[in-house]
Amino acid sequence: MGRKHPTFSWTVIATTESLWSRFHGLPVIGNGGTVVFRGDRRDGVEGIYAAGGDSIETVAETGDVFETLARFPSVDDDGTVAFAATLCAGGAGIFTVTEGRITRIVDTDGAFEAFRGAFVAGAGALVFIATPRDGTPGIFAGPDPEADRILALGDSLFDSTVTDFAVNPVSVNGDGQVAVRAVLADGRQLILRADPIE
Repeated sequence: MGRKHPTFSWTVIATTESLWSRFHGLPVIGNGGTVVFRGDRRDGVEGIYAAGGDSIETVAETGDVFETLARFPSVDDDGTVAFAATLCAGGAGIFTVTEGRITRIVDTDGAFEAFRGAFVAGAGALVFIATPRDGTPGIFAGPDPEADRILALGDSLFDSTVTDFAVNPVSVNGDGQVAVRAVLADGRQLILRADPIE
């Protein structure tokens, strides 16, 4: 007896047959089916877009404000999009967009010199990958590279040292917990969960 498979219908959100020349990273989906993705337009503009219903809205594009956009945006169930970007005026930062309003969360005017990605979940939980000044890349939950550090390269962990780590847009939940894949100097690979301490 054959196994029954669920039936799905497909909706094309965006295609390189139209406005876009290529896509980056992974698309993510929020509550209600809104798909957020990172794409390059044929005219050279880079963008982050949100597709819900029959329309595609621009979350952020390069041009007047942003020089480049990181490849992995994320979205929470309330529709807030988080991403890393460099600025035309210089510097870089972590940004969120809610109902078209852009908010700068942290930038290179502070303790960090570079940003690689941002991951948002419900209840305001947000973590990002960044490099502090005179530091090593790591995962952070706020603007203080010491007090808000979750994990960074070179950290001592379980009688060894962190040599690599990986997180993605679904690595953080609404409780602020973070799932991390870590590699240690002694060759061990670990799947970890970081729990905020009140």
